[in-house]
Amino acid sequence: MKRNICIMLIISCALVTPKIGETVFATSNHNKPPAYEETLFEIGYQSVEEALKAFEHQSNQSLKLPVKVPL
Repeated sequence: MKRNICIMLIISCALVTPKIGETVFATSNHNKPPAYEETLFEIGYQSVEEALKAFEHQSNQSLKLPVKVPL
């Protein structure tokens, strides 16, 4: 059992060691993904006020939201 562990340790060290001396390149900033909030607006997210106005306009009714969220 100890022999197998030693062999596995030697093999894993041999596989990892050549990677240590490689050069690492950083990516440029212009390839950043968009912010989380920007993505939400692209897929149709609306603020509460905008959604309320859209609903009132579509249904021709006024809607009053609760001030405090019930528990």
